[in-house]
Amino acid sequence: MPLFYPPMLGTLWREEWPTNWYYEVKWDGIRALLYLEEGGWRLLSRRGQLLNHAFPALEDLRSAFSFLPVVLDGELVAFDQQGRLSFSAILKQMQGKQTLPWYYWVFDCLHLGEPLLHLPLRERKEKLARSFPHHPLAGPVQWYQGEQARLLWQKVKELELEGMMAKDPESPYLPGKRSQHWLKIKREQRLELSILGFTRENRPVSSLLVGEISPAGEKKVRGKVNCSLPAPRYQALVQLLRALTLEQEGNIFWVQPLLIAEVAYLELTAENQLRHPRLLGIRKQEEKK
Repeated sequence: MPLFYPPMLGTLWREEWPTNWYYEVKWDGIRALLYLEEGGWRLLSRRGQLLNHAFPALEDLRSAFSFLPVVLDGELVAFDQQGRLSFSAILKQMQGKQTLPWYYWVFDCLHLGEPLLHLPLRERKEKLARSFPHHPLAGPVQWYQGEQARLLWQKVKELELEGMMAKDPESPYLPGKRSQHWLKIKREQRLELSILGFTRENRPVSSLLVGEISPAGEKKVRGKVNCSLPAPRYQALVQLLRALTLEQEGNIFWVQPLLIAEVAYLELTAENQLRHPRLLGIRKQEEKK
């Protein structure tokens, strides 16, 4: 068995949902693969970082399975003091600074006594459900199809979760590959913010600094958004931002806040910063939508 399997990756999807696929919650946590072997166990992050020290309770699973080796793919999540999922909480858990509850949601298995990567997802999930032992801090995720998937999406929005994963039940596990067999369907929020500046890295305008101006005239940057626009609109924006530039500080160019950016984002951090922002559109401040 390989020492490390790079996890299979999904493709961001904003088109019509495939029918008859499996739909499950996309948890906002840390991707981790759990290796259970005769000689020990390893919990590895997506990039191969060893996480055993932060989640020692998962070692119990090694003696709970009736056969080894076992390799599981899942997501580590943690909860804040209000019982809500919190990405910052799971980061603190990894650093040994957290004592709040956490859980390991398992959504796939690569080995169950024998290699399973070649099997279709539906068979891998069936084997996982039959063989997974009871554990207070780990368990298989629930998946849905058809109308139940629509109801799941409503619950995702109500609970302000990250989104859903859609998975082809006939697909094999493809280590390290980003595939359209797995689709990421993200729940996004929208916000209009002033363009306060821009950065110049590998092109004239690489990203936009968006935020607000306080009543005292202080700039409050809420995030940095990649400037992804079609070529004609991008060139027009470059010319406009050059004309509005007030000053330069290193790689940052501050501008007159006369443009409004509509931004989609996952959530606001505890520091009131945008997580996973993307640019939807730009208008002049006096223009209405």
